[in-house]
Amino acid sequence: MQLLPHCNCTTEEMGSFFADSKSLAPIDGYMFYHKEGIYVADTTPLVCWLKPYMVPEILRLPVPADLMKSKPVGYTTLSAHVAALDEKRPKKPERRWRKKVQDAAARTDDSNLEDSSMDSQNL
Repeated sequence: MQLLPHCNCTTEEMGSFFADSKSLAPIDGYMFYHKEGIYVADTTPLVCWLKPYMVPEILRLPVPADLMKSKPVGYTTLSAHVAALDEKRPKKPERRWRKKVQDAAARTDDSNLEDSSMDSQNL
């Protein structure tokens, strides 16, 4: 078994890593993560996946031209790309428990507003 290539997240190390990535097997992207983080199977801000053509835009580091060939036709920016994907993706039905939590939070907010208006009247 062979470990995947990796580097520390410094400008120097990442720059040389991307420059040397010509010798790597074909890749789908690069994963960035906090090495001291504890991860669970869910969405987390501690992990990021960038396609090779996204690296210059997001990290301002050059990547070899052959890796830029995977850039989709019409790609402009990451935010525009994600928005277009979100529009195509079918909407997930809202989870019941999430709706219950939102309803409970709204009731709590309403009661806090009533309490604060009573407090101001008693002043």
